[in-house]
Amino acid sequence: MAWDSKRPVPWKQLLRLVGMFIVLINVFLYFTSKGKYSFNVFLTTILAGLMYLLFTVVLAKFGMDPVTQRQKRAEVAAQRRAAKQLAAPAKANKSGRGSKNVTDSRPRPAPTSRTNAGNRQPRKR
Repeated sequence: MAWDSKRPVPWKQLLRLVGMFIVLINVFLYFTSKGKYSFNVFLTTILAGLMYLLFTVVLAKFGMDPVTQRQKRAEVAAQRRAAKQLAAPAKANKSGRGSKNVTDSRPRPAPTSRTNAGNRQPRKR
């Protein structure tokens, strides 16, 4: 896709993501640095977060839509509900052997001597 200056940027979502990134990285570095954590490390993570924010804003202008896990779960749930709704009538229409399923797209085969179609009379000898 091409750059589109009219495309909206999901600022709230991106700022929340960058904020979580900065906080989690700083907490991780604080507990793993064994007393060597300094203000420079904090500034470096903030700079890295701002660079990430700039990168994601550019990607948003190119058309990237960051999908959250909540949106993914909602899409999967909707697909499952749709599949269940399609499967429910098919299960209800099955009433034993020989019944034609409504969703079955292939035609029934032509009757043969083995299917006992119309030849109920015993053979003449």
